[in-house]
Amino acid sequence: MRKVTTLLASITLFEQRSSTSKRTSCKLETRALRNISRVNSLIKAILFDLGGTLVYDDSGEELVGRAYQNVAKYLNIMGHDVTGDEFARILLEVREELRRNLVDEYLDLDMLYAYWTALKRLGITPTLPLVKGCIEAYYIVRASKVKFFPEVESVLKHIKECNYKTAIVSNTNVGFDYVVANLNLRNYFDVLVASYRVTRRKPHPLIFAKTLEFLKVCSGETLMVGDSLNADVLGAKKFGMKVIWIVRGDVNVDEMLGRVEVKPDAVIKSLDELFDVIS
Repeated sequence: MRKVTTLLASITLFEQRSSTSKRTSCKLETRALRNISRVNSLIKAILFDLGGTLVYDDSGEELVGRAYQNVAKYLNIMGHDVTGDEFARILLEVREELRRNLVDEYLDLDMLYAYWTALKRLGITPTLPLVKGCIEAYYIVRASKVKFFPEVESVLKHIKECNYKTAIVSNTNVGFDYVVANLNLRNYFDVLVASYRVTRRKPHPLIFAKTLEFLKVCSGETLMVGDSLNADVLGAKKFGMKVIWIVRGDVNVDEMLGRVEVKPDAVIKSLDELFDVIS
C-alpha cells in the first residue's frame, strides 16, 4: 500500500551516480543497422520510453479479470460483499465518464477519484486507505506480467557501466509505480518520469523539460529512444533532442516514415543495436 502514496507526489529524482570510467571504452559488437543518419556521439544522457521500448505486457483478458478478482478479495476481507465482475463493471463506467469529461491535455485518469466513485456506487463508504488498498490489489496482479524484452537488461547494464545519465519518460498511470518495483527499474535509471505525475503526456514539451531539468542536461546532449513516431520521435525532435526510433515486429519502416514529417535520426530493430548508432 505504501507504493500508492506516490500518486500525488512530485517526480521522483534519484541520486545521480558518480562517474569515473570513460564512455569511450564502452562499445558493443557491430551489427547491421537501418540507419537514417549517424547520431551525434557527444551524448551525455539517454531517455527511454517504457512500454513497447523496454517492456511488454504479457497479460490478457484473463489476467485483467484476475486483477479485479483480487480487488474483490481485498474488499471481502475488509467486510464488503462485492464480486470482481461487479467492481470491474462500475469502475469501467466511471473511467469512461472521466474520459468524456476531460477537456485539457491531461489524459491520464485520476485514479483515486475513479476508485473512490466506484466504491460509492457499490454502496461502500470510501476511505483513502480503502481506495489505496483496491488500487494496490489491482496493480500488483497486472504488474506481475510486465516483462523486459529479451535483450533489454544486458543493454541497460552496459549503459550504466558507460556512465550515461538515464531516465524513463512514459505516458502512463499509477500502475507505473508497480512496474518500477516489480522490475527493479531504480537499479538502471537516474530519473523516472510518468505522465500522470507531471499532468502532461508526450509529445508535450513539459514532460521532456522536467526530465532534462532533473538530469541537469540540455536537449542537444540528450538522446531519446522510443517506439512511437508521435509521442517519442515528434516530441523529442521538436524539443531539440536526437531520437532513435525502435521498431519491434513486422513493420514497413519506409512506409511509416513516409507518412510523417518529422523523422528520427536512426532506426533500430532491437535495443542491442543502440551502441552501434551512438558510438
